Amino acid sequence: MGKQEFAIPALAAQLQTEADAYRLLEELRWNGHPSTCPHCGGIGRCYFLRPRDGVSRRTRTGSRSERRVWRCGHCRRSFSVLVGTVLHGTKVPIRIWSLVVVALCASDNGVAAAQIKRDYGLTAKTARFMLRRIRQAMQRDPLALLLGGTVVGEQPRLGGDQHDRDRPNPGRRGRTGKTPAAALADRQADEVVARAVAAVTRRASPDDARVSLAPLDPEQALRALLQVDPAG
Repeated sequence: MGKQEFAIPALAAQLQTEADAYRLLEELRWNGHPSTCPHCGGIGRCYFLRPRDGVSRRTRTGSRSERRVWRCGHCRRSFSVLVGTVLHGTKVPIRIWSLVVVALCASDNGVAAAQIKRDYGLTAKTARFMLRRIRQAMQRDPLALLLGGTVVGEQPRLGGDQHDRDRPNPGRRGRTGKTPAAALADRQADEVVARAVAAVTRRASPDDARVSLAPLDPEQALRALLQVDPAG
């Protein structure tokens, strides 16, 4: 598979089918081909089970599925890229899982279940389940390691008239012409992000103080998600 783009429009265009989504996860987890059987640990004898029509296979319920299935030449058991991951056994299309994870990574303020329901035609229950599963996975390694580090918060006042900045008693109360702000500093990444807020008070709206550092890299997040132990 060619170089994958992880912006939402580009990813949605490239993942036209469920098979495309499985190929993406296979590339991220196995570099395209499993070298070890997740069941018996056998090495070097995993092969792809190509559907008869080359596209999909019939399931036990009689429906058609584009799930990509592999088989181990040692134990003769079948498996997919989802075996041993937090996505194993899901009824939600893998294409939607991939797009939702990328959307979460790209958003500064997170994504609401109502938006996921609206964007992907899901039920409210399914949207809430997906967000809960992803957020639980974010609390476990290696996905949790991507969120680690020391972040320092500060609420400075910036700018103001030159006369106010140079006055002999900077601690004096009263109007200064300065703009209140909220800032976050990531010491490991040597990154600082700040934005102006309406006020710096105890009663300030939580929305006024929302400042986010650089979002997660979606490729790293998807790769780490496939490595999270589902048993916790």
